[in-house]
Amino acid sequence: MAAPSDYCCSAGWVNRQSYLNGVMDQWNFFLERRFGSAWLVSAGYVGSHGHDLGWRNYPVTGSFNISNATLQGWRNAWVASNGVTDPAQAQIPNPAPSLIGFSGGGTISAMNSQEPYMALNGETYLATVGTSNYDALQIRAQRSLASGLQIMLNYTWSKNTGITGGASNSTFAESQMGSSTASNGGADYRNLNNDRGLLGYDTPNRFVGVVSYLLPTAKVRHSILTTPCYARSSAIGNSDCRDLAERNALGT
Repeated sequence: MAAPSDYCCSAGWVNRQSYLNGVMDQWNFFLERRFGSAWLVSAGYVGSHGHDLGWRNYPVTGSFNISNATLQGWRNAWVASNGVTDPAQAQIPNPAPSLIGFSGGGTISAMNSQEPYMALNGETYLATVGTSNYDALQIRAQRSLASGLQIMLNYTWSKNTGITGGASNSTFAESQMGSSTASNGGADYRNLNNDRGLLGYDTPNRFVGVVSYLLPTAKVRHSILTTPCYARSSAIGNSDCRDLAERNALGT
């Protein structure tokens, strides 16, 4: 059998049988009301839900694949020894030293020996197990351009949650690498719902205001010509036509 490095890598390995396309669902509901001839005010709810989102550095196997009965037995033995002996870390002969290279020798821990897919122990892959949720109240007040003044005010009160944690606190998106921490202080791969918490880009309050004002400028008088100058050039002469156009442009 080939070594794991020949067919797997921590950064980009994908399980084609279980890989799913990410899905995002979005919805919104708004109420609008006009005040006077210039102001329009709206308020509404905006939400979204994502599932089957990519999670980088998801472990192929680990202690989360070991039965609770085995883990509890090791825990009881460790407590009984007052923390002196940890049976989970007891070294046993490596059954496949050419494949399980992370052990660094001919032995592995009892815990590692109980984990499935031992040849891929310590490897990670891109899993599609991430989720995200967004809920927000959005309020907008807008004044249409009138008398040279235009105003747009926006306020958003929101909450962004999803599955967080993992290697280096990674979440469902690589942009979240190291910026979030699961609610339980780490990643619970046995039950990912225990890893739900605020995402790193959660911004509860956001206000954006834009005010534009058109400064008054000098008004240019309308041309006294009622017909294009080129149409009358035969009567007033080409040079006179040019002079008349320049005077009108300057407002003289």
